[in-house]
Amino acid sequence: MARLLFLTPQLPHPPISGGVIKSRKLVDHLASRHEVRLFTLLKGNDACSVDEFRASVPLEQFQAVPIHIPRSAGNLIRSLWTGVPLSVYRNRSSEMRSLIEESLDLADVVFVDHFLMFQYLPEACRGRVVLHQHNAEYVMWQRFAALEKRPLHKLAVWMEARRVRNYEFRIGNKADAILAAPNDIEALVALGLPRDKFILTLHLGDESLLDLPDIEFSRTACRLLYVGSLGWEANRDGLIWFLRYVWPELKRSHVDLTLTIIGPQAGQQLTLVAEKLEGVELLGFVDDLEPYYERSRVFIAPIRFGSGIKVKVVNALYRGIPVSSTSIGVEGLDVQPGRDLFVADDVGTMVEHIGILLTDKARWTQMRDACRTLMREKYTWRETLDRLEEALNG
Repeated sequence: MARLLFLTPQLPHPPISGGVIKSRKLVDHLASRHEVRLFTLLKGNDACSVDEFRASVPLEQFQAVPIHIPRSAGNLIRSLWTGVPLSVYRNRSSEMRSLIEESLDLADVVFVDHFLMFQYLPEACRGRVVLHQHNAEYVMWQRFAALEKRPLHKLAVWMEARRVRNYEFRIGNKADAILAAPNDIEALVALGLPRDKFILTLHLGDESLLDLPDIEFSRTACRLLYVGSLGWEANRDGLIWFLRYVWPELKRSHVDLTLTIIGPQAGQQLTLVAEKLEGVELLGFVDDLEPYYERSRVFIAPIRFGSGIKVKVVNALYRGIPVSSTSIGVEGLDVQPGRDLFVADDVGTMVEHIGILLTDKARWTQMRDACRTLMREKYTWRETLDRLEEALNG
């Protein structure tokens, strides 16, 4: 049994978004085997879930610090002054730093869950340091910059991408081991980090979905489904692109088609775009997704930037809903396009793929079976949690 400090930028409860799902799974596993002291920042409505979380996980110590540092010009200047990316600065708390420093001597291993929390480690940190890279963050910023059309905004995003890239290189060199998904390993090794520091991890979802019976084509409606946290810019961007360019083409051929979008924090722009379109509904957060999974014919993942494995796609594949995604949406997954799901980065091909799934029962059924078979064979939690133990032990 090891003594662990687990540092995470968001309360790992409730597990309703990809990053939080992964963090919660790791916390549950580690707390069942080790002595865990967990330190978390509290954002948004996290404080409402603290008591429920503490009652559900056996922790040796639990420390939570509320934080709210908005994205603003002033804070950008402050982040430049302190020499860290804006995203890192927005997760900076002197109170959290003091609490962690008081407990460092009690730890054999410091598990840094997300690059945002590496700033809390002193230069001379005793014990093994394991960095869990949820994403290769600099890749996401570079892709965001490539899509940005406004010159000044584009320059600002490119500058942030460079700062994130340099920061990830610095902290990667300081860590003893780095957990990352396959595509993120390649992106981080490309920075010059030693490959032998990396240990493969997978960002998975609710594998209990594999135990549910197959969805039948005849019981689905002519409906597309999207599930994801809309507070993440990449999710909003992809949906707005889909609604502006793909949706009108689909509606010309499938007049009864509907799209259900599930997820919190849609934001004003996405809401305005969706409200103008017939057949599109924004539901916000939904407790039970199963009725929507059972009645939807196609799951869409129109993601144009980002990095890491997309848990929304993993869960759809677990459940056996045929998926139409961009290539970025399936990064890190060993899938065969056309067999396990459809992949397209242009409007015309995506429209064609979705049209096939809406109308071709045999092709739809083949894809449903293929994706569930793949997920049972390659994407369950056991091996990922075993590799977590490897990272802790060195």
